Amino acid sequence: MNISRRVLAAAALSLAAAAVVPARGQTFPTRPLKLIVPFAPGGPMDTVGRLLAREMEKNLGQPVVVDNQPGGGGTVAVRNAARQPADGYTMIMVSPAPLVVSPVLDPQLPYKPSDLAPVGQVYAANLLLTVRGDLPARDLREFVALARARPGKLNYAHTGAPGLSYLAMQMFKRAAGIETLDVAYKGDGPIVIELLAGRADSSTIAYTSAPQQIGEGKIRMLATFGPQRSATLPNVPTAAESGYPEAVATAWVGMFMPVGTPAPVIQRINGAMVAALETPALRERMNSLDVPATPSSPEAFAAFLEAETSKWAQLLKTVPIKIE
Repeated sequence: MNISRRVLAAAALSLAAAAVVPARGQTFPTRPLKLIVPFAPGGPMDTVGRLLAREMEKNLGQPVVVDNQPGGGGTVAVRNAARQPADGYTMIMVSPAPLVVSPVLDPQLPYKPSDLAPVGQVYAANLLLTVRGDLPARDLREFVALARARPGKLNYAHTGAPGLSYLAMQMFKRAAGIETLDVAYKGDGPIVIELLAGRADSSTIAYTSAPQQIGEGKIRMLATFGPQRSATLPNVPTAAESGYPEAVATAWVGMFMPVGTPAPVIQRINGAMVAALETPALRERMNSLDVPATPSSPEAFAAFLEAETSKWAQLLKTVPIKIE
């Protein structure tokens, strides 16, 4: 059974258990909820998670406590969330790597994607191909020409496999027929330093990691791998516009709960999440981070997950990836 069918079947079965949560005569929720963020404080997901939690509190009438659980590129937090009671009081924000990529690469993970039920998509960020300011490549076509002239010589700085930005670059390299020397770093911060020092040639860092340096031309943006141009960066073309329609990837983040959570509770949480993401203040803040809100229903998100899983599984069959 595919992912979306498993999820919808589990949701249907949960209707019979709806009497468990909430208790008779009470309205869910009756106590504080927990929102797990799989990364340390300070990054875009943590920032959005905290803003989202504050807005959801207004709708739910209970505190929403953010619990940062970094480690394993998100796999630690997913494992922990999957082991929580399916009582509606545990939520988790998840990016693609631990849910649709790592399970393909490592069948021995201590969880299955079906251990979590989708609540809805939260946002979709643009993945940007950037280069050091003095690299003789002003656009994507010039970058490809330079890489072909120096096969395996240009280096690409990334934050580790199997992160989505890394996979997007592998997808682009396959489409363009180029090779780079891939070098892993522990975060966007060190990569920015290397780009400024001229030791790194290219990367897929987030715009928010170096807005001043990008504005000053010390780091140059060549293209976005997103399906359309960023509203925040409208002058940056897509890879598809530049001749590489195969290189399309979105760094989405979604909200999940342990599988078996009653369907009415999932709908209640989805409603609170969508209402929060539609508030003008939160949307404005997310747009400033170049992570526009993309709220969806549980059903639509389940279908999206199935398509994402299929796409990345096909890539992983042809591109050798080593988990770092």
